[in-house]
Amino acid sequence: MRALNRKPGNGARALRFCILTAARSGEGRGMIWREVDISSRVWTVPAARMKTRREHRVPLSEAALAALLDQLPDDGSKPDPTALVFPGRRQGRPLSDMTLSQLVRRMATDGLKDGEAPRWRDAGGEAVTVHGFRSTFRDWAS
Repeated sequence: MRALNRKPGNGARALRFCILTAARSGEGRGMIWREVDISSRVWTVPAARMKTRREHRVPLSEAALAALLDQLPDDGSKPDPTALVFPGRRQGRPLSDMTLSQLVRRMATDGLKDGEAPRWRDAGGEAVTVHGFRSTFRDWAS
């Protein structure tokens, strides 16, 4: 997380938020401000955006809340409730799934010399994936 916290951009902040909330990347990338209640520290994912098609309420830890607060407008104004929390480069479009996947791949190889194995590997030696963070949390929590 320390290395991820040093990365700039919406992709890094979205990945950090998804890891901190154990959210599916599509749910985090598609989040709009209307779904977030900062005062209650809850993110409500509407049923239409959930794989299970049931509304899901996610309590926000201090770190997850901080990731959201970093996305607020610099001028102190309230964000448009329909605006994406982690917008992509194209106006009104969410970050792509590939943005997060490429970030994970780059972080696995940052600073390595030619021929060195990537740092981030799972227990089986496979490359870490974005979904793997959620999967690991589910395994740990069950």
